[in-house]
Amino acid sequence: MKFIVLTGHRKSGTTMLHKLFDGHPELNIYPVDISLLYAFYPYWVKKELSEDDIKKRLALIIKKSTAKISGKQISNKINQFDSNEFFEVLWGMRTVYGLNTPGAIVKSVAKAYCQYAQVEESKPFLFKETSQVVNLQKFLDDGLDIKMLQIIRDPRDNYASIKDGVSHYYKKMGESEIESLASLLNRAKLDLEISKHEVIAKTPNFFTVRFEDLVVEIESVMKLIVNQLNIGWDDKLLEPTMLGEDFFGNNHSGKKFKGISVENLGRWRERITNAEACLIEGWMADVMQFWGYNSEYKRSEQLRALADFYAWYNSKYFFKDSFSV
Repeated sequence: MKFIVLTGHRKSGTTMLHKLFDGHPELNIYPVDISLLYAFYPYWVKKELSEDDIKKRLALIIKKSTAKISGKQISNKINQFDSNEFFEVLWGMRTVYGLNTPGAIVKSVAKAYCQYAQVEESKPFLFKETSQVVNLQKFLDDGLDIKMLQIIRDPRDNYASIKDGVSHYYKKMGESEIESLASLLNRAKLDLEISKHEVIAKTPNFFTVRFEDLVVEIESVMKLIVNQLNIGWDDKLLEPTMLGEDFFGNNHSGKKFKGISVENLGRWRERITNAEACLIEGWMADVMQFWGYNSEYKRSEQLRALADFYAWYNSKYFFKDSFSV
């Protein structure tokens, strides 16, 4: 089986890119995230759990991650998706491929979904998940015939999109604005650094596209993408949909965008503070420049922002009171 993985840092535009492929006749598309790649692997894999506990954890992840497609038609033969029925098929795959590595998870989910949906397994299996460039070499080590498309976004705009969701989404998970920013600094920097390495190394079957280019020149960029993926053109690639229904985006501001929107493109100056922008630039200036995003603040301003962040970062995660010992 061949695989296509769409990835990028959270709120970088990966979901929109994923929905552009919806309904492509040459692909089998997993309609939601393969959440097992972070909600089970690696944390739960390393825990010493009983078979029953593993099954309960996996069933919970599948139920929650597929909630948006519950009861919906996913193929010509399955009119109503049932997460419990799909999970039982997936659980059976555990004895065939296992679920202890990223590659094993992808193979198990792909095989189970194709069997459950009763679709041809000869088509490439396309899926989406956040920050999977870190697992690219593991996928290859597991022998996957894989193509990976990484979407790149200006990290200042990227954080602005995340910041919109802190008060009513990430806060529920115990994440404040500064913790969301810290997450972006660490994980987006890693995504961009590894992607830079893979591009320079000319890693076969690894491609990138900038979010800014995609939303401004969607047709020309999507035609380049399908050529790289060796699949045919289809006008469906110009409109994001989910299981054939209109997709209105997943932004945290509450706005519904039909099709591709450029409304927030380059608006980070209005949406985040100068200090936040200075910090992002100070942390990522080198890799930002590689991807074509220029800094707008002086290095002295960036360093001041870095110093302030260090004080919080060290106190939050690394400070040990040696004087009380």
